[in-house]
Order: sequence, then C-alpha cells, then structure tokens
Amino acid sequence: MTWNAYSLILELTGDLHCGDLPLGFVARAFPYVPCHIPLFAMVPAAVRLLDMPDVRASYASVEELFANNVRCTSLYVIDEKTGNSLFPWDAESMQLLEYTYLSSNYGVALDSQIRSAKDGCLFETEVLLAHGRSCTKPTLVAGAIFIREGQVGDLALSAEGSVSAKGKSVKLANILAVMQLGGERGSLGRPAKPALAPLAGKLWGSFDFDLTGAFPSILVPSVGGRGPMPILCADSSAVSGTRMVVTGRRHRGKGFGEAMEAAEIVFAPGWKAKSDVRAQMSRLRCVVAV
Repeated sequence: MTWNAYSLILELTGDLHCGDLPLGFVARAFPYVPCHIPLFAMVPAAVRLLDMPDVRASYASVEELFANNVRCTSLYVIDEKTGNSLFPWDAESMQLLEYTYLSSNYGVALDSQIRSAKDGCLFETEVLLAHGRSCTKPTLVAGAIFIREGQVGDLALSAEGSVSAKGKSVKLANILAVMQLGGERGSLGRPAKPALAPLAGKLWGSFDFDLTGAFPSILVPSVGGRGPMPILCADSSAVSGTRMVVTGRRHRGKGFGEAMEAAEIVFAPGWKAKSDVRAQMSRLRCVVAV
C-alpha cells in the first residue's frame, strides 16, 4: 500500500529527557528525539483515547498496528534564530545545542523507609529545555512521519493517521497531542503541541526520500552525505561512523507496565556514506541499508 508523508513539528511544553546511556551519576540525554520514541509513545496515548481496556492485549494490538504502518524520523531541534535544524554531528550545531538548548536537573535519591535523602545519591539529569536560553519562543523539534492504511483485528489506521476501533475514531493529531515523549512515568517530556502538514520537498530541506518501496527510504548521497538516522549496516564498505546501542521503552501492560527492548548495535546519526545509500525505514529504531 502507498505510504503518505507528513512533516511533523512538536512544540515542547516541558523540559524533555530522552535517555542516552548514563555516565556516572549523570543521566545523559540525546540532543534530539530518537526515531522510535514518538512511535512507542503514541501507543498508550491511543489506548487511552480509544477507551480500550488497560490490559496488555490493548497495548500489543495498537503497537502492532503502528509497527506495521507508521514510521517516524528522528526529530531535531529547530534553531529559533535561523530556522535550521540542529544536527548534533555538526560541530557548530552541537555547540549551539549545548549552549542554548541543553541543561541539567538535579535531585537526590530517596530512602523509601524514612522518606529522606540517601547519602551520596545526588544525581543529575540532562534535558532539552522547553525554552532555550535567550529564546523568546518554546523549543521546536521537527522531522517527518510516514503512514499507510492498515488493520489489526478491530483496529484500523487510515492513510491520514486516524485510528478507529469499535465505532470510535481518534485523529493522529490528537494522539500526538497527548503522548509523553519522556515516558509515562515522569514529568520530563510532557505532551507537546503538534503541527502536521503534507511533506513537500526534502526532509529537513536536505534529504530526498522515496515512498515506492515496501517501506519509506531516505536517500543519502556519497558526496557530503551524512545519515540523519541510526543505520543498521552489515557492509562497512558502504558507511562509516561511530557505533551506538539503540533500544526502546515499550508499554507492556496495565499501569506502569514499561520494559526495555532488546538492543541493537548501529551506526549513530551522522554516519558518512561512502557510496550513495538507500536507507529503508523497515525497523522501528533505525534505518537499514539496502
């Protein structure tokens, strides 16, 4: 079935923590929103909006529907002054991200028995700021979302992203407006304000994409090409870059039923294409060289 492409801009309403690997007592954050996080965050939001039972089967069926028929790119911070996306592999952009849009929250671990701070348990959590330093407007992160029609049991997804089940329908924009990018457990990553529009032109103004295959593809040229999403590539002659581990938090069932996905080792965003690369979005957490 045909995929439809939409630009996606999220206006942050609270500081956002998308966790990187911890370093000592510092819980580091990605300076962008990894591609799998919006999709996984949409699952519990859709379950709630459709008034589905708060049981594992509900989350599993919605996740299957999205996993088969929705793909999201990574979402990068838009610089308020220039309107350009800030790619962290670019040294100048990373410097601007660190100076303007990244900060830290501090706290202590509590002893649940006496409800007091534990000795030596100070921690620091890095966040993307909802308002960058010296910025006059909320922080925006931008990318794209790809959708095709699909069905899993009683659940159906339209080409525009509306999800319906047993006579009730919920628009994609409403799902995006209530999902928590920072996870269902914490306050870091309150629901953002979404803006959707048909995607015209190139991704982030730089990358061509193709919707004719089984999954959407991003085309990364060998001349000056830098991959904007993590890539799983067995052929190291095609790309080069820094390796990273990707995993994902998924809602497993009732209440705070969250668990981590099995990890994959991939090339981090910013990898260099040694030859022209067609990167297919067949995985939820990365693209695949084909």
